[in-house]
Amino acid sequence: MEPLLTVYAVRHLPSLQNVAGFGPVDSDLAAGFENYRSSLIDLVKNLSGQGLDLVVSGDLKRHKGTADVLREAGYKGEIIEDTRLNAVMSGQLLEQPAVVTEREYNLERFRANHYKLYVSPDGKIKFDPSELGIYPFNSLYSFAYFDRRLRQLVFQNDSSLTSFQNIRGNIERYQPQLIQSVIESTSPLTVLSIGSCSPNAFNLEYCLFGTVGENLVTLSRGGLLRPTRFGSENRVIFPQGHDEVMVIGYRKEDLEAGRDRLVAIEGNLKIQGLIDRLHGRK
Repeated sequence: MEPLLTVYAVRHLPSLQNVAGFGPVDSDLAAGFENYRSSLIDLVKNLSGQGLDLVVSGDLKRHKGTADVLREAGYKGEIIEDTRLNAVMSGQLLEQPAVVTEREYNLERFRANHYKLYVSPDGKIKFDPSELGIYPFNSLYSFAYFDRRLRQLVFQNDSSLTSFQNIRGNIERYQPQLIQSVIESTSPLTVLSIGSCSPNAFNLEYCLFGTVGENLVTLSRGGLLRPTRFGSENRVIFPQGHDEVMVIGYRKEDLEAGRDRLVAIEGNLKIQGLIDRLHGRK
């Protein structure tokens, strides 16, 4: 059955901050990356051919620049800017080199043991510190920003980080607003959203679990905290690649049940792979 609402959520094209690994949060798009640009254009053309009703986008320079590419691809419809699709995190930790953060927060305490793992003193938390971007620190994609347990462990009570209460509040306002658009529409809606990888991940987490900051990492069979995977290609929820797309939506049965959040339809997959599916090639 065709969903009443289908949201194709992509990440903005690479920015100067993405290329450097740190730097000003609101940075312009980086030059090059024509393969990503081409994939996005192909997606817009394919969605437009099947009926693209609306584009929603963050309002940072990298989102605006990506939205401009949609215009170049021939999209003439409405583009609504929504700050809830901007990167969740901002501030000094993202703008300074990782080595500075490692020194300021003594992150060497998370250095891996000879099994390439960190184990908390009480033995309750185990993970690969490199995989989760904790040590060596990853200024843009550290899971210590986005998981409640890891944030408390790594940054303790640092009030400079965006609170999970605020993050959840944005998600809880964003998704019902999309649902309301379904209720008010007389036909199924197709939406393309251009966001940063953090709000995209939190939206997918909320669709899947009804949580925010609790399930971007989950316990593996070996008792390790590892990035959560979902979808037909079993890719990580976070971080989303610049050439990937996830799909969330809302169905008739959700409307009849009064569901107050969207549903996860597909996890991250390559944009070209999605286009192949739209044409029945996979």
